[in-house]
Amino acid sequence: MTSRPPAGETSELLIARHGQAYCNITGTIAGPGSCTGLTTLGRNQSQALAARLHHEPAVTAIYASPRRRARETAGIIGRALTLPVSVHDDLREPDYGPAAEGRTWTDLLAAFQGDPATRHHMPLAEGGEPWTASASRVMRALTALAAAHPGRRILIVGHDETVKSAYHLFLGIPASQPLPIRLTVANASLTTWHKAASAPLGTIPARWTLVVHNDTSHLAQALAGTR
Repeated sequence: MTSRPPAGETSELLIARHGQAYCNITGTIAGPGSCTGLTTLGRNQSQALAARLHHEPAVTAIYASPRRRARETAGIIGRALTLPVSVHDDLREPDYGPAAEGRTWTDLLAAFQGDPATRHHMPLAEGGEPWTASASRVMRALTALAAAHPGRRILIVGHDETVKSAYHLFLGIPASQPLPIRLTVANASLTTWHKAASAPLGTIPARWTLVVHNDTSHLAQALAGTR
């Protein structure tokens, strides 16, 4: 494993979606009261991601959503990298509310009667958090965490929505507006953004650059382990 980059060099923000969880198999909404964590495949996926990160430039901090499936994924990675995991409440998925907890996505979306992508200001169920609020919350958290670790490589373990919120943040698209493209975010995939310490010749402000989206190249090992 390479040494930690000194402050002032390129900052990198790695965002991983949690490994496969039981709620992914059942297609149910698993909030704070009903998430039952990772499947065997999900644990294998997380171990494969951990092995990959162990052989890449050093990650210096790990932050995770408080949902059990994200904490379990981050814990597997943290043990492999000998790093503690900090749970950050604002990295959680949207709070869909008690009325949505345990329901299937099919049932919830049918009751919503519309395309959620065009109604970002509306919660999917009564008492829930709309996308505009949850994405803005995650965007603020990502901004704060990146600012707290300049010139470092940090890992965020979250959800599909975490990756999408980062696109809103770095592309400058308000949470109230839909992204111009649909994004696939696989379990235990890795999306990486980096930011140079300064722009060439100092002519323009440094910007975040997308290095890779939805990278699952490390998961062949996890799939093989379940055969």
